[in-house]
Amino acid sequence: MRGAWLTLLGCLAAAVLLVLLTVPFPVLSGVHPHVDVARDFTSSEIAREKAFHAAGRPWAYGSIVVSLVFAGLLGLTRWGGRLVGGVPGHWTVKALAGTALVLALGQLVTLPLDIRAESVLRRYGLSTQTWAGWTDDRLRGLAVQVALTGIAVLVVLALVRRLPSTWWAAGAVAAVLLTVVGSYVYPVLVEPVFNRFTPMAERVLNLLPGDVG
Repeated sequence: MRGAWLTLLGCLAAAVLLVLLTVPFPVLSGVHPHVDVARDFTSSEIAREKAFHAAGRPWAYGSIVVSLVFAGLLGLTRWGGRLVGGVPGHWTVKALAGTALVLALGQLVTLPLDIRAESVLRRYGLSTQTWAGWTDDRLRGLAVQVALTGIAVLVVLALVRRLPSTWWAAGAVAAVLLTVVGSYVYPVLVEPVFNRFTPMAERVLNLLPGDVG
């Protein structure tokens, strides 16, 4: 366990260092670029933007807080073990069914807040979905989450059962491989679940001066 903790701390330190060296944080550099939004937007448009964020942020942030609290309750107390442990069957069945149950409950507890957030988007014309379409998208998203998370959970649990003392190292390698594979699979298999893609019609593009054709 000591080696696992040292490895974890080393990875976190390396990640923080990489972010600090590669991401241009204005706060760290002391440079705060000024953007004159009044140059491109009217005062009424700026006021409308502020009103939109004031109306939508409480519901969006509230949903995040509730989901984090819910995840913490299941992950840091015995409730999660009791919930998943009550699923009968083989350990693989428990893993998949438990994953689906936890994810579904996670969406359920944030549903009232998500509905209010969607209502704000519609009020400001940023969403044109019907409630049926919105519900369909959420159910599809849940199915995708269950499938992808279920695969990850099965891989981790299989490694824990096979390599009880070094599963964390093999799990890190597996996570990298799943991420690489997922980056190729996601646009092909997941994006079409929510969107319809068609080739652009052939036509002459009117390029502006300086554009590269």
